[in-house]
Amino acid sequence: MTLEEEAANRETNPERLREMAFQSHEIDMIIASNSKTPQDVIEKLAKSDNNEIRKVVATNANTPPDLLLDLGKDFPEELLANPVFNLMLLANPNLLKEIPEKTLISILKLANVRESFVIFALNHRQETKILAVIIANHVQIWNNWRKNNSQIEIKLNWANWKNTDLSHANLSGVNLTGVKLDENTQIDQKWRLVWDILNNSISQRDLKGVDLSYAYLRGTNLRGANLSEANLIRANLIRANLTHANLSGVDLSRAYLRDTNLKGADLSGANLSGTYLKYADLSGANLRDVKLSKNTQIDKKWL
Repeated sequence: MTLEEEAANRETNPERLREMAFQSHEIDMIIASNSKTPQDVIEKLAKSDNNEIRKVVATNANTPPDLLLDLGKDFPEELLANPVFNLMLLANPNLLKEIPEKTLISILKLANVRESFVIFALNHRQETKILAVIIANHVQIWNNWRKNNSQIEIKLNWANWKNTDLSHANLSGVNLTGVKLDENTQIDQKWRLVWDILNNSISQRDLKGVDLSYAYLRGTNLRGANLSEANLIRANLIRANLTHANLSGVDLSRAYLRDTNLKGADLSGANLSGTYLKYADLSGANLRDVKLSKNTQIDKKWL
């Protein structure tokens, strides 16, 4: 029997495998694939400076579970193909809640990852980096999930979307504060505008007639902005600065303006059906011909 055959043979004594290990990369590759290799040898091979050896360790059914999950950050396909991983999922239905963030991100970057994994991550692992990867790599799953979970506030602070295709992503209600975009980021013009408003405090913007429906604009500076005839349906404008803004004819139906500064704003002809305006400051605001509904919530002193 050759040395290679002995290293591959599952009948080889574990002590003999231990003796043979770390003599050459070629033999180590074979030993790394042998399910009878002792775990202490497996653990040492996992630290090899040879990535091919480490990749083989990730396929070995005898690799300790914690080590296997750690290797998954570099070898996600091998992790998912390892039969032990499915056994781990059966034994622990919450495994994806506990899996290291870097490993889960590597898994979610795979084009052929199970849809159930993506949905589980959306429901239970809403860390910024994980959400950013899902939106960039599984946009249809994200859009469907977002449609059914629009009430959940999504924060993507400091996510890196440079050189990323987001052209079909639904970013309704998503907090884009601090998100990194560049000229190579493909994103709908509407959401790039929302991103710009959130990240660049500029007064007196000309936003006449723009579509900002469902936009997350909480705490933004829109002082003196021209938003006449704009679509702000269901926009989140909580604590935004809209002092002296032109909001004539704007559609703010079902928008959120709690604690919003609307001093001196022109709201003439605005649609405020179902709008939440509790604690908003409307001192000096023009409310002529505004449209209210029974669901509009506004302090009585402004009426």
